[in-house]
Amino acid sequence: MQTADNSGRDVPLALTVRGACAKLSISRSTLYEEIAAGRLQAKKAGKKTLIPTQSVNDWFNNLPSKAA
Repeated sequence: MQTADNSGRDVPLALTVRGACAKLSISRSTLYEEIAAGRLQAKKAGKKTLIPTQSVNDWFNNLPSKAA
């Protein structure tokens, strides 16, 4: 299932662990640490772990900004 973003592009409703790691440029370990800490949401579909796209976007947007 996909949803449309503000630009009208189709965006997946959820990402696999591999897809979320690639999108965020973080390791699997870091992803699972963020899930365990409650900063990222995860859902299970059978054995597959899915990360809601909105959770990925929220996590990224809540990272601190680097001072110039």
